[in-house]
Amino acid sequence: MWLLLLSPPAQAAGSLDGAERLTLQSRVLGEERVLAVVTPASYASGQQRYPVLYLTDAEAHLGHARATAEFLARNGLMPEVLLVGILNTHRTRDLTPNRGTAAERTDFPTAGGGESFLDFLEHELAPAIEARYRTVPLRLYAGHSLGGLLGIHALLSRPALFQAVVAASPSLVWDDALLLREARALKAGTGRVPRGLYVTLGEREASPPVLQDFDGFAQGMRAVPWPGFDFRWQRLPEEDHGSSVLLGYYAALRHLFSGWRMPREAPASLAMVAAHFRGLSERWGYAVEAPEAVVNAFGYAALQRRAVGEALDLLRFNTGAHPLSANAQDSLGEGLERAGQLDAARECYRQAVQLGERTGEPGLPAFRAHLDALDERPRSPPSSAGR
Repeated sequence: MWLLLLSPPAQAAGSLDGAERLTLQSRVLGEERVLAVVTPASYASGQQRYPVLYLTDAEAHLGHARATAEFLARNGLMPEVLLVGILNTHRTRDLTPNRGTAAERTDFPTAGGGESFLDFLEHELAPAIEARYRTVPLRLYAGHSLGGLLGIHALLSRPALFQAVVAASPSLVWDDALLLREARALKAGTGRVPRGLYVTLGEREASPPVLQDFDGFAQGMRAVPWPGFDFRWQRLPEEDHGSSVLLGYYAALRHLFSGWRMPREAPASLAMVAAHFRGLSERWGYAVEAPEAVVNAFGYAALQRRAVGEALDLLRFNTGAHPLSANAQDSLGEGLERAGQLDAARECYRQAVQLGERTGEPGLPAFRAHLDALDERPRSPPSSAGR
């Protein structure tokens, strides 16, 4: 049984500013663990559910990981995610999958608690987060150095735990290349297949033996018998072991979610939008909904090229998918007004104003202006047909 407690906002380091600080009493680890949780910008204003990105070494990396994920999501290049940063207690103990070689046991006498830490993640932390927050069944993991080592070990030994892993400068030499042995030992048809792994290395940390280990691991991962598995590795010029993580996390998330954003160059119909997000749902294992702003943009693009019927399909779909959105109602009103359906447009504008007043929508003055402008237009006289 786990216990999740609220604490004051995290103030331990600048990178944790604005995060919600939670305390989890772990029976598996026999200690209290502190988490820094960042919800997406849209979390408070709707009922949408989100993937979860678990991040080790939160003290050092939560700030830039948060900025990277928010930047990519804001540009439509990945989904918004709930970010769960795990603060350290005994880092070497938690992030090493076993005790290592004799030399490593001497240098790191506390090593070897990684399996217990993964038990904590799988059986205590993830259930606690999923019970408290609105989530979808997509778990991501990002770790640096020993955190990358443990993330890859988790992917290979517990492939159902995380659907994708980001590993920046992972400690591939641990226990005489444990990870390479694990990759080579994988058998086909042994359960759930993860979707991806992205590994980076700073070239300024890479001596010839390190590069050899890196290349050997990459060859082993290319041979894993997982259909559809997306493995990519990259050397980062000019980066060392400490600096590689920022660019590594950006490159990894950018690649893993490649194809997330619909191409913007060509016109998009409602059928094309539905097909795109159906494909994303099939790849990532949960129902990926078309964001309101994306559908809205395609609707306005259709209006600009005078494809009014296509625009109305998109804008009507948006109001159905987002019935509490004042902006969606206002946009449909504009489409209906363009189509000459003034009474229907007027009703949409009224609904937009009502919803905007209820929610404090920043666009409320524009919604009112649209309604007022339409009310000032002369109404068509009633038809005299049949008289």
